[in-house]
Amino acid sequence: LSGGGACAGKTTAEAKLANYAQTLGFDILFCPEAATMVFKAGILKTDPNLQKYILDLQIQNERLFRQIANETVRRNKRPLIISHDRGLLDGLAYVNDPTYFLKLLASRRLSKDEIVFGGHYSVATHLITAAIGVPEFFGNATNEYRDEDLEGARILDPKLQDIPRGHRHYEIISN
Repeated sequence: LSGGGACAGKTTAEAKLANYAQTLGFDILFCPEAATMVFKAGILKTDPNLQKYILDLQIQNERLFRQIANETVRRNKRPLIISHDRGLLDGLAYVNDPTYFLKLLASRRLSKDEIVFGGHYSVATHLITAAIGVPEFFGNATNEYRDEDLEGARILDPKLQDIPRGHRHYEIISN
């Protein structure tokens, strides 16, 4: 799981991860960020069902990428890494009422504890937003749908950091 704040370098990190993994003999798949896909489809950020749509798309994407991974491993006989650009729980940082999001999870037979502690993701990383530490590099050049300003990104980043806290392989990567 590749998580992080706005403009933290996730896209750049993915390219470096791909090169490194391939030199070690791994195939790699990148499961795209569901929120960006939803926004590109024309769904507005003010839609009352926004988090439901993002969660459902993320669930479908992860299921599909696990299927693709299994088929690819069988065919290529090489280990494979799936890198998820954000994860199932990121919506918790974007809702005013976390109980609402936890109920969405429960209605899909998922729980925060199962996802964080149950091995849903083998590794969880959080890249700290450029808004904290290197604000001169903060912007929306890599994601036209990013609308956080510097202060908004600084407020959101700790919320995103807290979501996978306690995962057995969790790293926070500073800028």
